[in-house]
Amino acid sequence: MNSILSCLSRFDLFSVSFTPSISRSDKFEYKTIIGAIMSLAIMGISIIYTIYILYLWFSFQFLPVITQEVSIIDDKSQIHIDYISFKSYSNYVQDINPFQKNSTILNPILLLNSDNNNYTLLQEFINGEGFLSPNLTMNSQTVFYLTFSKCNQSLSDEYTCASEEQVQDFYQQQGNELWIEVNFSVINPSTFQQQTFQRDFTISLEQQQCIIQRLQFQPTLFQVSNSFLFVDFDSKYGFGDAISQTYVNSLDYYKQQYQRDGVVAAIYMAMDKKLTKQRFQYPLIAEVFAQIGSIISFLFIIQYLVQYINRKFMIEELLRQITQQYYAELQNLKISKSFMGGIQKVMLNEKQIDKDSYLKFIKSINQRFELKLSYINLLYEISRIQLMILQISNRDQILSSHQQFLRLPIKEYDDQLYLQGHEIDDSKIVPTINQCDNLQLNNLDSQVLQ
Repeated sequence: MNSILSCLSRFDLFSVSFTPSISRSDKFEYKTIIGAIMSLAIMGISIIYTIYILYLWFSFQFLPVITQEVSIIDDKSQIHIDYISFKSYSNYVQDINPFQKNSTILNPILLLNSDNNNYTLLQEFINGEGFLSPNLTMNSQTVFYLTFSKCNQSLSDEYTCASEEQVQDFYQQQGNELWIEVNFSVINPSTFQQQTFQRDFTISLEQQQCIIQRLQFQPTLFQVSNSFLFVDFDSKYGFGDAISQTYVNSLDYYKQQYQRDGVVAAIYMAMDKKLTKQRFQYPLIAEVFAQIGSIISFLFIIQYLVQYINRKFMIEELLRQITQQYYAELQNLKISKSFMGGIQKVMLNEKQIDKDSYLKFIKSINQRFELKLSYINLLYEISRIQLMILQISNRDQILSSHQQFLRLPIKEYDDQLYLQGHEIDDSKIVPTINQCDNLQLNNLDSQVLQ
């Protein structure tokens, strides 16, 4: 069982190593006031920076990671035009609206895929302000032809064509134009909400020629992820923009193509087969902590400077204690220093001594005692002690020292061993701790006890 536990313990990832203590006051680490101040400063800055970054992250003030790629759109993808409207405009204050039902000048007719038999009269989509705003949804195979032709009373009884005088008054207006207003979609990177912006396209209206406006809508797949821990995209299609081209042709050309008289304007609307994918990913909490950790790690570069200072102070303190072990009078030494750390006065046993002589002595003795701080020197000194013991002791005495032990200072334990008939070899027992009070132990604790 013990062998199994021993093998299992080898997989422990949290093993610790033993580090001898420096002294009684500095158990395992040497710490200074400078190191404490710098540590508190780094911890304070780190906490403030962490709170600040987390506040920015929770308030969605971080910039998202935006990526874009292009692919081919699926033919089955249906995309709705959020808003599209057509209205007439001229420079006159009271311009003539060509779409009024009681005096219609232009018939808006929507053809699907240039099929003259598959058309829709859009007169019913004209609102009270005279705007034509149809509801359109298309895919990559859909092509809409919206024509504006001379009013034809035979198409519907819901409106009345304008008189020839009203038609001439309309075309005599200065700056007759047909405005096309289209809403396109974008993603607000601050709120991750879909927003719309409007673009205007214009077509001039003239009685003797036909102008066609080609609108190639650019489909966009918006993918938004503002999750906390895992990436989870919310996808939605929309139109991000449109490419426009304008052509001019004769009335006879469009009369032959659309089989209608007086086509003065036509709008070609189709969807581009190229799909743009835009991904908006808000940084995950793991990325935020990684950013915080990188900055804090950068701040901890200062630890190398502080550790260098602490190491210097630690060596000085160790050398001071070692020197006092050899020169006990130095325990009564008092040194007065300036604000910058320079030595001003040296007092020994309440008497001032020569500062230069003291500094020369300390420099010389420290160079020697620095050798005692290495493990090689420690092992060397132990080897010398072993050689000395071999010289003053025989082989049997050294072997017997490995078999000696301390008896427990418990009287009941000794009596129980005696009653059970156990023999105790008194030659292998050394005095207990209580019997060694008058012995001078060879360690620093003896100086404290004295």
